[in-house]
Amino acid sequence: MTQKNVEQLKRFQTMSIESHEFASISCTEGKLWITAGHGFGDIVLQKGQDISLITKDKIVLEALEDAAVSFAFTLRKDIPGEMAH
Repeated sequence: MTQKNVEQLKRFQTMSIESHEFASISCTEGKLWITAGHGFGDIVLQKGQDISLITKDKIVLEALEDAAVSFAFTLRKDIPGEMAH
């Protein structure tokens, strides 16, 4: 099942997306810092940019300024061809 959310984040506010998920993250306002665990390093998205990730680690977002983020995520067990871990 895919879940879609839109969140408003104040400057320095953080949020996380749990592990074992496919996530599509779009910055619709402001600027976001994202870390997704091993192998990804730090990612910065500005208004109008997006990224898609598959990771076993928690995805953490922090607003570098007031921001709006739109994201959709699917549990890996729900992705065709993937097995639950």
